[in-house]
Amino acid sequence: MKHKALKSVLCTLLSAVMLMMICPLNAFAASFKLNYSSVSVTKGFYVTLKTNYSGSSKVTWSTSDKKVATVSSSGKVYAKSAGSCYITAKAGSSSARCKVSVVNGKLTLSQSTVNVDEGSTELMTVTAKGSHSLKLVQGDKTIAKGSWVSPWNGDKIGLNITGVSAGTTRIKVMMSKYTEVYKYVTVNVNAVDQEIEEDEDSGKTSTILIDQTTLSVSKGKTADIGIYSDNTSKITVTSSDTSVATVSTPKWGTNGSGTVTVTGVKNGTATVTVSASDNTELKKTIKVTVSSDGYYDVSDTTPVRKLASDTILQWTDGTSTKYMLVPAGYDIAHANSIFAKETGKAQYYAVYEESPVKVASNDVISSFKVTISGQSVTRFVLLPAGYDTVRYNTITSQYTGKFNYWIIYNVSPTAQSTTDVVKSWQASVDGVLYTRYILLPTGYSESRLNQIMKDDMASNNTYYAVSETEPKKSSSSDTVYKFTAGNKTLYILLPVNYDAAKRDTAVAKYIGYYSYYTVYSEKPEGSMSTDVVKTWKKVINGKAETRYMLLPAGYSEDFYNSLVNEDVNSSGEYYYNISVTYPSGVQSTDQIYRWYNSKQGVYKYMVLPANYDALKKNDTVYADTGIFEYYTAYSVNPSNKKLSDTDQVISFKDETYGNVYILVPKDYDQAKLTEAINELSHK
Repeated sequence: MKHKALKSVLCTLLSAVMLMMICPLNAFAASFKLNYSSVSVTKGFYVTLKTNYSGSSKVTWSTSDKKVATVSSSGKVYAKSAGSCYITAKAGSSSARCKVSVVNGKLTLSQSTVNVDEGSTELMTVTAKGSHSLKLVQGDKTIAKGSWVSPWNGDKIGLNITGVSAGTTRIKVMMSKYTEVYKYVTVNVNAVDQEIEEDEDSGKTSTILIDQTTLSVSKGKTADIGIYSDNTSKITVTSSDTSVATVSTPKWGTNGSGTVTVTGVKNGTATVTVSASDNTELKKTIKVTVSSDGYYDVSDTTPVRKLASDTILQWTDGTSTKYMLVPAGYDIAHANSIFAKETGKAQYYAVYEESPVKVASNDVISSFKVTISGQSVTRFVLLPAGYDTVRYNTITSQYTGKFNYWIIYNVSPTAQSTTDVVKSWQASVDGVLYTRYILLPTGYSESRLNQIMKDDMASNNTYYAVSETEPKKSSSSDTVYKFTAGNKTLYILLPVNYDAAKRDTAVAKYIGYYSYYTVYSEKPEGSMSTDVVKTWKKVINGKAETRYMLLPAGYSEDFYNSLVNEDVNSSGEYYYNISVTYPSGVQSTDQIYRWYNSKQGVYKYMVLPANYDALKKNDTVYADTGIFEYYTAYSVNPSNKKLSDTDQVISFKDETYGNVYILVPKDYDQAKLTEAINELSHK
């Protein structure tokens, strides 16, 4: 008991000491504050930030974006342009910051609702900061009218509201220079006693009123349109282009007044029409302009970040790349859905917030539930027929942030417990080599794991598969081929005496682009409607296999036949093959020759042996570009394709090559001509 009592006393003393050490630090940290944690400032105005710091260190101020706002040494923040930034105050090791939102202008109304009798006028006050250039967008002038009462008194100006006839309308007060800054005044005009003649056709809609004829709304934001009708049950509201702006069903209040919410979808214009189903001649239209704040816009060029926390996404379809700027905390499913709508094509194995349109009739659309901001929502994934279940499991788990036991993934899963185990192996799926991972609980069954790994690897050969990580060789005689696509370095594991056509097919399928005059083991897809695909047979390991070659319109039959003969008689060399990706030589003595195909707008490459055939190299480049270059030897006469009318063709007969032709300008350089002839000695 004595030991327990002593232990209790020691614990109490230790806790007290720790509190004495900690409390002063926490109290100091908590005491360093600014008078605002966030503040909105009008462009051209300023706000003064203050700290309650009373220490001896000097307080220094800084801004995260000088284009938005600057700050003086005394904490005075000057608003420069619309946007957001952070102002930070530091003193010693302590700091605090304030989020500053700069707006182009600010309007304040003395009242948002005005009640006025027919023929009477009510005065209200408008306060405007940022600009004194204001305008009124009248609603229904047959109900009420607004007019300015000059002059200005500082930032204030009077506004007269005059009732014309009984009803309700809205008058929009907006800045002429900054049309996104506006306020609405709801005007209720009371009827003065008078005789009212009954309408002969009182059951038919006779009135539709709107509070504005034009509307500006930001992409992803909403704005309201005020409407009025004497027969609300017959009113419909439509948008001429729902890809630009959508409209809600009217929400009706009392006395026939209602509201329609317009949502901006993408940049552009659309017309919103308010009409009556029982009176086709009766309708009102509003021109809606949708603009963007820069986020979630699909573009062909890399956007500029607005904030350091922004992210730039990109999508590549093999021939072009699209970009999108997204803010911190973005939802990739939302971004993917916008991209699919903008481009008209959804991508496989991507998560969407709306069910995507199938690319092929046998595609599969799978869905799953996820909780976001406390709400359960449905997300969708587009999958090809016979899709890779592992890849699907991976993207859904990455999106939800939850990985399960005994499920195969393409990324290393996050453990559920500190005792969990992650195992990995390699397998090829659809020509791509992946490292596979599986999350296992403590005390897992080794035999069950081995069977899963065995089954997965047995159905997926690792040779001729593209990998984003350098694969392990199955044999010492294997070769690892390296190439680049976009900003990635990729690899292919090749067996001894590999088939170059299979290797090039794997590359083309991965990058989505097939090159001319290249041998493939599968049928290539042309980029032009005039492209031609030729086939022939080659015996490989005692079996006749079909070979393919993509050719441009007007291709050289002789050159094509020479490439076919080379493939049929070769054992798999890859010299003189055209590639759109940077190849790697098998030997250190190999050379990489590069040229630019101006018609296709891409650089191309060719691997050459040490003692390469210069004529074969030049003929191959000509066959690809269709252009003869000066001071270059060819086996084809370039007379019909001179670069200028004054060009000359130098020809001679070589013992090795036969007839050789070289295109030169009128006043050609003899040294360059000699150099072109000497290159033939590489043979």
